[in-house]
Amino acid sequence: MSDIILKTRIIHDEYTDIANSCFDLPIEEESTTIIKNNIQLPEEWNIGLIFGESGSGKSILLSQFGKIKKFSWDKDKAIISCLNSVSPEEASKILSCVGLSTVPAWIKPYNCLSNGQQFRADLARNLVESENELILVDEFTSVVDRNVAKAASFALQKYIRKTNKKIILASCHSDIVEWLQPDWIYNPTEALTHVLPRESLWRPEIPLKIFRTKYEAWDLFKDHHYLTGGINKACKCYLVTWEDRPVGFVGILAFPHAHIKNAWRESRTVILPDFQGLGIGVKISDYFGSLVTTNGCRYFSRTIHPAMVSYRINRPELWKLVKAYVVSSPAETATKHGHSWKVDKRFCYSFEYVGPKSTEEESQLFWEKV
Repeated sequence: MSDIILKTRIIHDEYTDIANSCFDLPIEEESTTIIKNNIQLPEEWNIGLIFGESGSGKSILLSQFGKIKKFSWDKDKAIISCLNSVSPEEASKILSCVGLSTVPAWIKPYNCLSNGQQFRADLARNLVESENELILVDEFTSVVDRNVAKAASFALQKYIRKTNKKIILASCHSDIVEWLQPDWIYNPTEALTHVLPRESLWRPEIPLKIFRTKYEAWDLFKDHHYLTGGINKACKCYLVTWEDRPVGFVGILAFPHAHIKNAWRESRTVILPDFQGLGIGVKISDYFGSLVTTNGCRYFSRTIHPAMVSYRINRPELWKLVKAYVVSSPAETATKHGHSWKVDKRFCYSFEYVGPKSTEEESQLFWEKV
């Protein structure tokens, strides 16, 4: 690739004269900017990152690979309905894959979402509408909280590699590199392409803390649960934090059963939207299974959430599928080019935790009283 030369004619007026007199800068008739384009792609890759400070030419370099898509959203339609170039099932899967796992957010219009949720919705739209094309994303994570940026980066790279797609992103933030795990990075200032061996990057550890909490803590999480905002007041409640910030909530109930003794069930596990896509929810669920079963009890969980179901079915060493059944749900219709998919039932899955147990010391957390 050759260097990119941008030339712009300068119109002289009293304002440019002020600039010239203040800084003693010779103002030419034409402004010339040279952007070093020395991007050298490796033979095999999935994720590329053009990284540098503002004004270094990242967007111009990105545009050399194709048209950067800009999206307009229907203000009267749910965001999941705007992904109607794929089936509803595939749309829900892609939203989950970019870390937008809060189902209530799927049925909101784009303008009703937070900045972080809009950012993820745009990512999902890009993935859907790019089909087999090279995916290009400019100003990646520029307008979102840095925790959202890290979570979304990790969720995106998992999806891109799983589906073997190719994506190039432009960003001025270095804190996403470990989470995005790109195959190559190009810095316009250095004019060098750095090819990174896959094993050289590891996602940083996420140290979580879990505390027994009161029922009222549910108020922070109830709007983000995919079924209902209610919770049984008999639940044992737990708050999960990361760097002293609330991240998740777990509610556990005793499970009376005619044939099963000493059983408990997972009633609620909710991760706040800014932290979705990192796998925190499934790991917390595993952990509470280990806490409960250490004390000679059995631990069950029922879910319809596609990401949770997929995780557990693919890990029989941790979860045993007890029952899969269909429950009725309101009919919904999504239309694509004259065709329609009708959804009037949903699958529900019941699992039992069969994985490793925790230590006796850790298990006491489960039985502590607030």
